[in-house]
Amino acid sequence: MPTAMSEIVNAAYRKIGINTPSTADNNNAIEAFNNMVGIMGIEGLFPYVIRESFSLTVGQDTYTIGSGGTFNTVRPIRILSLFIRDSNDDDFPIKLFAMSEYNSITEKSQSGKPTKAYYIPEFPLAKIIFNYDADEAYTAFFEFEKGFTEVATTATTINFPNEYKAMFIYNLAVVLAEDKKINLPMSVYATAQYYKQLIDNIRAMTRITPKVKFDMFTGATLNIETGDYDNG
Repeated sequence: MPTAMSEIVNAAYRKIGINTPSTADNNNAIEAFNNMVGIMGIEGLFPYVIRESFSLTVGQDTYTIGSGGTFNTVRPIRILSLFIRDSNDDDFPIKLFAMSEYNSITEKSQSGKPTKAYYIPEFPLAKIIFNYDADEAYTAFFEFEKGFTEVATTATTINFPNEYKAMFIYNLAVVLAEDKKINLPMSVYATAQYYKQLIDNIRAMTRITPKVKFDMFTGATLNIETGDYDNG
């Protein structure tokens, strides 16, 4: 639900005993909040799964993604799944593969229908590299996991599920207290961690953990469900 950033900042400051934050306090809180949610996004605490599609270019295998990139969108944290669609409206799954597998490809400029893709989370523009230069103008359909867009001021309105509000308030209070060297009751630290764990538990219910078997001799991991090996 839409919430004014000032509501979160003011509530966080009240937790540390400051009822009327100054302009400098508000600016510091915005910086702290943006840093905090950036880390939380990496931890996978956000439910923002975004579905987007982009056209592939014939003869091209590498695309930048992010604001101003080839795929002009918010830079994703990770790609969850991907498939391509050809001119006959037939869909083909794309396997996401690791750096080691990409590096093992001897000829990286072959033309054909892509079957695999490798995501490099560079900044400010990330890269998506397919294992083949596209032999036709496929449409790629992505399922991305993305974090919150950074907020600019306390007047900014942000949208997030209602259950996230308490987690933001308490965890921001902990960060602000550390910045000001204020000793908080242990109950505030415990509550901040408790709400964060609750959100993580909710996210864990939606994650699919593949069944794997580790080969101690080769270092490879076998996904029992797909039969694929990942040599790390």
